[in-house]
Amino acid sequence: MKAQNVLRGALGALAAHQDLIQEAYERGSLRRTAESARAITVLNQYRLLIADGPDNYHLSRLLSRLLDDVTQRQRLYESLGESIGPLNERIYTLKSEFASAARAGHADEMDLVAANFHDACNDLSDAVATSLSRLLVQAESRFGVVGSLSAKLRQNEHYLRQAEKISEALSALERSQDIAWDIHDGDPLYEDLTDPYHRIVARRMGEWNAEVLRVTAILKTFLFRLRSVAPDVRRLRDLADFLHHNPGYEPPDLTEQNVLPEWLHRDPGIRLRTHPDVRDDSMGPELEAIARKLPAARVIIPRKREAGSLARPASEKPKLKLAPPPQKIQLIRFVTRAVASSEPLSARKWNQSENSSLNIADDLWLFLVMQARQSRVAPFNTAVFRSVEYRGAAPISKNVFVRDILVHGR
Repeated sequence: MKAQNVLRGALGALAAHQDLIQEAYERGSLRRTAESARAITVLNQYRLLIADGPDNYHLSRLLSRLLDDVTQRQRLYESLGESIGPLNERIYTLKSEFASAARAGHADEMDLVAANFHDACNDLSDAVATSLSRLLVQAESRFGVVGSLSAKLRQNEHYLRQAEKISEALSALERSQDIAWDIHDGDPLYEDLTDPYHRIVARRMGEWNAEVLRVTAILKTFLFRLRSVAPDVRRLRDLADFLHHNPGYEPPDLTEQNVLPEWLHRDPGIRLRTHPDVRDDSMGPELEAIARKLPAARVIIPRKREAGSLARPASEKPKLKLAPPPQKIQLIRFVTRAVASSEPLSARKWNQSENSSLNIADDLWLFLVMQARQSRVAPFNTAVFRSVEYRGAAPISKNVFVRDILVHGR
């Protein structure tokens, strides 16, 4: 009951004096004044603020780390993964205590050790996950809290060593897990320990190892790029310094030189690029990142066509019937009469007697009849056209004059 009251009081102090907590976290320290003296005393009693000389206070280490994890604050040269080894030793110490209590037959002590063992597994899992998260933030930030390229190079080398330490700690953790826990698998006495350990720690070992490899690959790639461009950066700085001290310098025109300098004949060549191996299980995060960048396949759902009916729009106008011209009608009448007649029918006489309504000259009418002779539709294709012709009066004349056209049936 007393512990519950202390916890409720500490949480209430954090909520009531959150402005002072935020100021101490952002500024790094807090100075006591007459207005804040009472609140600082309360926070100091709960060990949330630590005295830092007369009238100066700073946040406790655990609370400051908690706020760093929440805000993802980057600090220079953090030591990550150092608590993994001690937390792992604590787990095996509690396991030994549980076995001793079981041999002595102390059930209450076994329950207490099992509860502490569950908390220790959570602490170990949180320590590894937090270290990897902060390490990934430092790896993916190009400069972070540093302001120069050289400082970033030193910082990345530091965090590369931290990643290797975490990898070694996870390897040791995995080796000790394989040796120590296989003996007790299936033993009902250790179910209260094996179940939380396999659920909280053992099942996440593959995920943690993959994250360490990913962070290490990022840091090594960045360091390799920095080292590869370092000579060029130095030459560019030397050139900038030279131009700063010689503002009137003009580069020579290389096109006017007979012999070009050697650096113009250099070919950088083709640089090889590495890609993750699909057969390597540790390349899962890299392959997943590549797969997420691929465009999604376009899914086309075929539409089922249904038979419809052709409906005439209400606004559609009725179709117009085009009547043939008058001369076409007279030609049809003339040829139809000639085919039905027992004797050939003269086109000229027909025009003079029956075609007065058309009021067309004889020569033009004969020309229309000659054109109808070439038609292949009825009634023209059932008639025979015979021209009444004569040549010119001159002996050398080649003109043929059509006097009339006689039409009869076949």
